[in-house]
Amino acid sequence: MIQQDPELSQLLFQQGMTFVCDGQPSRFTEVLESQLERGKSSDPGNYVEMSTREEVFQRIHGKDSQPPSLSNLGRDSRWNRAYCNLEDAFIDAKESIQIYYNRCLKVPTIDFMCGSAVERIQILNSKADGVLLENGNTIQAQLVIVAAGAWSNKLVYLGTRVVPIGHEVAWIKVTAEEEARWKNMSITTNMSTGLNMFPPYHGEIKILRRSPGYKNTTVVPNPEDRSKKIQISYPRTVISNPADVIPSEAEAAMRENLREIMPTLADRPFDRTKICWYVSTFHISF
Repeated sequence: MIQQDPELSQLLFQQGMTFVCDGQPSRFTEVLESQLERGKSSDPGNYVEMSTREEVFQRIHGKDSQPPSLSNLGRDSRWNRAYCNLEDAFIDAKESIQIYYNRCLKVPTIDFMCGSAVERIQILNSKADGVLLENGNTIQAQLVIVAAGAWSNKLVYLGTRVVPIGHEVAWIKVTAEEEARWKNMSITTNMSTGLNMFPPYHGEIKILRRSPGYKNTTVVPNPEDRSKKIQISYPRTVISNPADVIPSEAEAAMRENLREIMPTLADRPFDRTKICWYVSTFHISF
């Protein structure tokens, strides 16, 4: 387990995860109530309930703090009910992967070949026998495993079974005083609005919005018959398109959420943004 690993345990932060909704009759409220009831029944000591918008706000900002008035917001509150599962945690994924990578380098039977992506899987007698890289080199293999996530549909024909979609992510710089003030906050996600916030880490707060998602439509050769073309959604990232930023409507939705739950950050410039891709069956045009 990560907790028992001397290296990885330093990168694990068990600060809980708070699930919020607007409290109006909807599937989000039903899910929250069901999860809370199940948690309180099985492990009551690790579940904290918040039944008012004041309690939700104070979970982050302290017991003497008050959320912005509804007259100042100019709309109904969307952060009204919540619970926190104290057992949940987040981990520094980048540093953790680096640790695993360094360990793999010490295993004689493991090799990493970086610098050129896979262009396609090579097929011989209806069986994969290796890969062709974008730089023209080939790698022979008795077994080929595709674990490319949202990039998989360029390598294997998946039809409409999965569709890569992108969610908006943004980072906001915070001061040392702000990081100290909020360092113990839990991961906080609003199921009604889709906003998700992480505690400050290394001088910044990461936020994302679980929207219906975006797709990037492109035409590529059919992986199983390269004489044909197929239309797919394929990740468009800051690696291939460094000037890309999140759509303006996504930024507006994020800031509208922040005005209620993190008002001092609502108008602060984003340090950087990107679209984070994963596979789903739901999408809207990008």
